[in-house]
Amino acid sequence: MDHRRKQYASETRLNISRMKIVQSRDEESLKNLRNLNLNLELLQKKQTDLKDAIEKRKENIFVLEQREKDFLSGKLDQEISKELKKNTCEANIRFESSKKKDLNKQEKKFNQFDYGYNAEERNRQKDYIYYYRLYCKANETLPEYMRENLADMPNNKGYIWRDCWFFGEKAQEHGQPTIMFEKKKGSVMHIHEIDNYEHKIFEKIGKEKKKLISSSIQRNTKKN
Repeated sequence: MDHRRKQYASETRLNISRMKIVQSRDEESLKNLRNLNLNLELLQKKQTDLKDAIEKRKENIFVLEQREKDFLSGKLDQEISKELKKNTCEANIRFESSKKKDLNKQEKKFNQFDYGYNAEERNRQKDYIYYYRLYCKANETLPEYMRENLADMPNNKGYIWRDCWFFGEKAQEHGQPTIMFEKKKGSVMHIHEIDNYEHKIFEKIGKEKKKLISSSIQRNTKKN
């Protein structure tokens, strides 16, 4: 959540900076109005409009500066969570719409009587549709805390959820193994550590230390 607080505070600070730039321009325009040789009625109207805009913007800047502090202090965590859930929901709706179009397109192509594919290609296309459906179902139910954590994880770390692998959004840590966390029933967690040579699986129960439960050689490992 600390990452999200800083993100929202930074966005608020950016809005404040933009408003202060406009504020400076309006204040400068107000000073220079008398040099424009306007008639008295138009001059007074423009002065009033600018003063009202400056005063209203000053209030908005004050409110935003307080919100920036509240974001950083954690007072607005509930608001952040609500907005994240709303954004996730909207993203899922867009994703579902795109997914359905893609699946319909793939299934229509697959169900055509003669589209020039050999048996191997047809099976590969069928597998694609099947596993894509599994991924979409897993993505729909991915816990929110996992989705938030993935935003802060490097690309060689992530979660295994409903047999699908979800990787971190940040740059990969070069030279480091792939580490995947897989939640099992109760308080059991399986931790997969995979490098070019070996795939190890550790089991961690609650706060106990993790213990190795499985180790296998990677198939692409070359022996000298």
